[in-house]
Amino acid sequence: MEGHVAGTGQADTASHEYRVGGTVSEITTTQQLAAELLGELRYVRAHTSRTAELLATGVKNNVLEVATATFNTDGVISLGWSAVCGSITVRNLSSSSTVTVASGPASVAPAGIGSWTVPASTCDVVNVNARVLTLYGTAGQKVCYQAFTIGARPESSGS
Repeated sequence: MEGHVAGTGQADTASHEYRVGGTVSEITTTQQLAAELLGELRYVRAHTSRTAELLATGVKNNVLEVATATFNTDGVISLGWSAVCGSITVRNLSSSSTVTVASGPASVAPAGIGSWTVPASTCDVVNVNARVLTLYGTAGQKVCYQAFTIGARPESSGS
């Protein structure tokens, strides 16, 4: 039997639903619990996928590669991994030339979106999302880099 709203003669379907499903407080608590459980399941699924990828690729401590390399005669260093690179730290050892970091292969250093220039005698962290990166510089020039599966967090400018 459905409830009725006093003095209106209309069915009180909301009260009927609450009687069947519990009190308003119980329903709110159940919905909150369901939302929290759903959030946890999403986190576990994402974490499991990421962990499976890292296990499949043999990556440890989120480090893909650490190296010092010399640019070939074309001024290119091609890098590639089986896992996605989230960030790369590049130390430009040259006192006069720049190094450009770009996603994917290309014959010349791209400019603009998708590339980052590291000035001479500096070190930069570049957040990326690619399995293949290319470094462009001067032939014979040395560069140090560290590639990671996770992106770098922005630093705070204030103290």
